[in-house]
Amino acid sequence: MPPLIRELLTSLRQLTVGSVSQEPFVLAWGDPRGPQFFFAHASTEGFTQLPVRTGRSIDRIVDTLELEGVSDWDSAPNGRPIMVDDLVARDAPLFSLLPRLSERDLLLCLGGDGVDGVVTVYDLNQPAAHMFALGLALVIEAEMSAAITACFATQRALESYVISVLGAKNGQVKRWHRATERDQQVEILNYLTFSEKMRCLTQDALERLSVPAKTDAADLRRKLREVQLFRNSIAHYAVFELADYRSAVAHMRTAYTLARRLSRPST
Repeated sequence: MPPLIRELLTSLRQLTVGSVSQEPFVLAWGDPRGPQFFFAHASTEGFTQLPVRTGRSIDRIVDTLELEGVSDWDSAPNGRPIMVDDLVARDAPLFSLLPRLSERDLLLCLGGDGVDGVVTVYDLNQPAAHMFALGLALVIEAEMSAAITACFATQRALESYVISVLGAKNGQVKRWHRATERDQQVEILNYLTFSEKMRCLTQDALERLSVPAKTDAADLRRKLREVQLFRNSIAHYAVFELADYRSAVAHMRTAYTLARRLSRPST
């Protein structure tokens, strides 16, 4: 793995939950505005659950739908106590959220003074998390390049193959040609996009990658395509494609699993 990509992977692992957590909107028990104020706001914002603050501490969670039609605190649902599975440390790695938020809508961030933030599926579809996903795509792209390169005995053979696949008139191939005419020692794969590298994946390269990816070549190609489309949605800020928060997190989970497996040193 190139040193810069290795440093990127290390940096990604240092991103924490605190970088995406939000100050919680809480159900303030006994608030004079009444339960319906909190129900209306939570419904508008799409919050399916609310942390409950009694006094100064958050100690329960209530389902938003349980508040519908409740007019006073005496008849308001108590919700359920906060459990260990509801909590995540602010300094926990960001990627640790991916499997947990596939199973629940809300996690509470635990700071030095108790619960001080929330993380939802929505928060994993925001700019900070998007940068995390783009970094994962770069790691995967570097592994694709390495696998393609390993299939050829010389750089000249690799270059000839890439040109045969993409064509001499391809924009990135033309850029590479101009660089070589200036006597710059550059590898042709460095000029290709994620999509173009996928087009250049030989069956041998796919099989080389499928071993650490723990899947077969056909499924690996499908997952690479999924990562490519998700990467493009983020890079070009395709609002419609990113609107489905749960799908975005599922794509991010695919990218993380693939990047982690492909970047592990061979044993």
